[in-house]
Amino acid sequence: MSDRPSGWLLTRQLHSGRVSLEKGLDSQMDVLAKILWLRERKWIGYVVGVISALLGLWEHLALGHALASATFLTFFPAIFLASLVGGRAAGAMATITSAGLAMYYLVPPLNDLAVSWPGGCVEVGSFFVVAATLIALIDYTVTTSAKLAKTLLLLQEKNDDLAAQERERSSQLQEKETLFQTFFKHSSQCHVVVVVTEEGKFRYEEINPATLQLYGLVREQVIGFTVDHLFDQKTAAQLNAHLTHCLQQNEPHRYERVKGETIIEALATPVPSEDGAIKRIIITAADVTQRRQLEEQLRQSQKMEAVGQLTGGLAHDFNNLLTGISGSIDLLDTRIAQGRMDNIQRYILTARGAAKRAASLTHRLLAFSRRQTLVAKPTDLNRLISDLDELVRRTVGPSITVQFVAAAGLWLTFIDQNQLENAVLNLCINARDAMPDGGRLTVETGNNWLDQRAAKERDLTAGQYVSLCVSDTGVGMSPDVVARAFDPFFTTKPLGEGTGLGLSMVYGFVRQSGGQARIYSQPNAGTMVCLYLPRYFGESEKLESQTDMVEAPSVKNGVTALVVDDEPSVRMLVTEVLGEMGFTSIEADDGKTGLNVLESSRHVDLLITDVGLPGGINGRQLADAGLVLRPDLKVLFITGYAENAVVGDGHLKRGMQVLTKPFAMEELARRIKDVML
Repeated sequence: MSDRPSGWLLTRQLHSGRVSLEKGLDSQMDVLAKILWLRERKWIGYVVGVISALLGLWEHLALGHALASATFLTFFPAIFLASLVGGRAAGAMATITSAGLAMYYLVPPLNDLAVSWPGGCVEVGSFFVVAATLIALIDYTVTTSAKLAKTLLLLQEKNDDLAAQERERSSQLQEKETLFQTFFKHSSQCHVVVVVTEEGKFRYEEINPATLQLYGLVREQVIGFTVDHLFDQKTAAQLNAHLTHCLQQNEPHRYERVKGETIIEALATPVPSEDGAIKRIIITAADVTQRRQLEEQLRQSQKMEAVGQLTGGLAHDFNNLLTGISGSIDLLDTRIAQGRMDNIQRYILTARGAAKRAASLTHRLLAFSRRQTLVAKPTDLNRLISDLDELVRRTVGPSITVQFVAAAGLWLTFIDQNQLENAVLNLCINARDAMPDGGRLTVETGNNWLDQRAAKERDLTAGQYVSLCVSDTGVGMSPDVVARAFDPFFTTKPLGEGTGLGLSMVYGFVRQSGGQARIYSQPNAGTMVCLYLPRYFGESEKLESQTDMVEAPSVKNGVTALVVDDEPSVRMLVTEVLGEMGFTSIEADDGKTGLNVLESSRHVDLLITDVGLPGGINGRQLADAGLVLRPDLKVLFITGYAENAVVGDGHLKRGMQVLTKPFAMEELARRIKDVML
């Protein structure tokens, strides 16, 4: 045993506050510690052995004849004490000393160490056997007790450590519990704990003051009651549906509730029990009404900023165009007044070119605003891209390698083919400009099945989409440029080299078609623009033959056209063209007047109408009513601002066509001939 006395005394002090049973155990351990302390000092055992043996001799002599038959009896305490205090060596010395004293003073012949045979020898031999046994038992007992004591002390120390850790954990848990309760009670957010009952109901188990304040309730009205009890049937059904979804999916579920003018955003989180079953749901909610109002204000501010950029850019571009038109007309008027007819064709061409550029600008604006008139058809993107191959290669130049990757088994999409071709060319031109030193341009198609998460990332509904991606190995774009790339009039090109409407036109066209456009780019790592278009589940239309347009036959005299438009100048131009073609024209300035003509007995073969008309009847409604009255009536819509829903979203009936303003008179005449065929 290597423990020092101070260690035992310290242990004594550490356990001085235990209960009575443990105090008795400590007393025994204290006695054992003292015995071990004495055993470490061997000389004490020897001294105790000698003194005890002498005391045994004195006691035997004092008792005299009473112990005549037990010569060695009074020496056993000396052996016991010597063995206990000094160990085996001290016990052996005490045994030898006691035997010597007994044989000299007590065993005949006296005053001599000789022993008579056989009685004296047997008695001395028995003494040594008993003494050896006693020494062994005492030493075994002390040694075993010391080991047990040491083990007990180690266990007690471990127990004390565990108790200290338990107290520390309890203290920490108490602090956390206090902190949680403080947070729960004073949080401005709403916190609710509901229990899932055996019947599948949701019962309120805990609720914080913020929730009670929001709903104007007191705690006693909520705790222990179910959702069905607290809310009306409609509200309870909605809330039960949200909590059931959270329970079945075993994942957090976010939802919103509207309470009057208050918008509440909530998150339901399932809490699994020890067996894994969901028995509780924690609901965290917050009043986000003010935040939504601020977000709406921010959106309005951003819209106003975009409108400011838009109007500024429009004013600049249209002022230039109007200057070209009005200046050419003024010079034309001057030359005619002077009788100088030799050079007037130049002014006519200048005015016409400015007008065409103005028409192109308005078409881009309509595309950006998603209000252009689309003539959608089932389209195979692989075929469309294949038809554009030569044009794209000529456009980007020989320094750029063009690669087309057509997906096998590509789905159809329902799209305006002409607008999509313009969008692809626009993207290819942007890619070319991003690679001034040459590079690789890739146009790739593919099928995409977007799940809920992937569709949400692209601001789409889950479903099947056809993708068309244009990528380059050019300079790339920084994140802030990518964020503004679809904004109108935003461009990174030098002044005078870009209008900033190209990508915004592409974005508006794709969104109007029910799809989405996304830009993926990093500086010096190239750019990829992907168009995601909804899959079309019908059959593809047969490819129209690409034959040169031949002159259509003239319209016979006696054919009557009804022209409906609220703009007098448009009516005048249309009736002039109709007159040149041999038509008789009837004019109306609103939908109601046009309908009166169609309801009359007057003969009408062709209806030419604007879509947006005053009088409560738009152009599409007028056409539908006219077809009911006159099934053989031909219809030509002329519009500069047409909602797709009004003109049929591309689903025009037979005998109907759409012409977008502004248009050339030659185009108007061609369309009239086409619709009359």
